[in-house]
Amino acid sequence: MASGLLDGCVHAGGTDVLVHSCAPDLPWKLLQQSAVGAVAVDATSLRPADLDGIAEFVDSGRTVVLGVLATTAPARTPSVEQVAQAVAAVTDRIGFPRAVLADRIGLTPACGLAGATPGWARTAIELVCKAAEAIAADVDAV
Repeated sequence: MASGLLDGCVHAGGTDVLVHSCAPDLPWKLLQQSAVGAVAVDATSLRPADLDGIAEFVDSGRTVVLGVLATTAPARTPSVEQVAQAVAAVTDRIGFPRAVLADRIGLTPACGLAGATPGWARTAIELVCKAAEAIAADVDAV
C-alpha cells in the first residue's frame, strides 16, 4: 500500500524524486523497492541498520544525500576538510570505496535551514559546496 502511494507520487512528479527524512529508522526496504531516485538523511541519526539500507540503495545505482552539517550555527564553524571527512566517515563505515563519494553520495546540511540565521545559512551552503568540490577534485585526499 505505502509503496504504491510512494511510487504514484514519484511518477506524478515526472522527474527524479528525492525523499528527505530527519527521522531515524527509515524504511530502507520500502525505499529500495520504490521508484525514488535519492534519499536525504541526517548523518548524525544513522544507526547500524541504516548503513545496510544505504549500502543497498547506493548499490542499486541511486543516490544518498548525507546531512553532515548542523542546521544552526555551532560554537565553532567546521572546516571544509571536516565536512568532507564527515561524509567520508559514513561511506568508510559502510565499506564503500572512496570513489562512491563522487558518484553516488551527496552532502547537505542535516535538515532544513529554516531555523538558521541568514549568515549561518550562507556559511552552511558554502561549506557543503566547497566540501563537495574537494571530494570531486580528489576523493582519495579526503
